[in-house]
Amino acid sequence: MPLVRKFRSKDRNPEQVLDMVFSIYTRIKDANDFGMTQCCTCQKVDHWTMMHCGHFIGRHHNATRFSIENAHAQCPVCNTSTDQITVLGKYKEYLRGRYGHSTPEDLTLRSNVTTKFYAFEYEEMARFYWSQAKDMAKEKGIVLNEKKVEDQMSSWQEVKRDFF
Repeated sequence: MPLVRKFRSKDRNPEQVLDMVFSIYTRIKDANDFGMTQCCTCQKVDHWTMMHCGHFIGRHHNATRFSIENAHAQCPVCNTSTDQITVLGKYKEYLRGRYGHSTPEDLTLRSNVTTKFYAFEYEEMARFYWSQAKDMAKEKGIVLNEKKVEDQMSSWQEVKRDFF
């Protein structure tokens, strides 16, 4: 019989777990060996746990939501700013400096592609980014709360679907 995923109400679904894992991955990726990271828009330096995972193209665009080029450590002030024109202008310059001149335009084009992920794809990406985050954290000497994330991943129960 085919298997489907069933979630307990207190557990996060695979998309929510991937959001959490991708945020950790992104902030650790941008952190130095002391766990400090710099905001991609205002250059404020703070501990990676105090930063947000900021997206150049909004998270509602699935095609770029989990793109490494689209997400970077960003301070809470910039990530929640009401002056998005200024913040996005600085973010655009950051992307051009880090990845090349055409990156913001490439991300904008990619964001318009309709993308649908299935539960197993969210799970695969979460496991991949979690593995990468743990490896980077170990290399940089950053301590992670692994139990919290792995408890969420282990809650993905496989149950048999009844066909009646």
